[in-house]
Amino acid sequence: MKIFSHLDDVFGIKPNCCLTIGVFDGVHLGHQAILKRVIETKEDSDAVMLSFKNSPISLIHPNNQKPLIYSLDQKVKLFEELGIDKLILIEFTFELANQNYKDFLISLKKKVPFTSLILGETASFGKNREGNKQNIIKLTEELNFKAEFVPIAVFQNQPISSSLIRTLIANKDFKTVEKMLNRPLNEEYLCQATCPVEL
Repeated sequence: MKIFSHLDDVFGIKPNCCLTIGVFDGVHLGHQAILKRVIETKEDSDAVMLSFKNSPISLIHPNNQKPLIYSLDQKVKLFEELGIDKLILIEFTFELANQNYKDFLISLKKKVPFTSLILGETASFGKNREGNKQNIIKLTEELNFKAEFVPIAVFQNQPISSSLIRTLIANKDFKTVEKMLNRPLNEEYLCQATCPVEL
């Protein structure tokens, strides 16, 4: 897997590639379903992911930070194991948070020649989170790409999310967490989430 640390550094991505965008904290079953569709859709091109070195929440809501389920290095390893060919790993900034979603996709398409965009059903990005399913679909013809939105994964009638996983960890329901992750829980996260902090 090739990793780029800045959009200006991106090169060599095959035409008609398939792109996904997101934080993917935990790389849980819902995230895995998205990545599976990216791999299936790429055909003879590249499976490309745009993600972030830092947590957007840590920047926008610094007083409401949550422990990450996986470290950045652990997530990158999982992305590679799941079949991502090119990973664009950039810093999430206030400038990016305030960029209009259409302008963001236009600038991204100049660097990443995607013709397919695969996102989670509830995904949204850009200023005021206006880059939602409805608005992205409106751009597909103008910007020449297809958009697909993967339904939310459900386990035991509960929509799987990173927030739910953190709640389950706080309640020490580790067996359910591991089923939602489809792998053993990261022991490092367990410590920072459940151990008392010594001052």
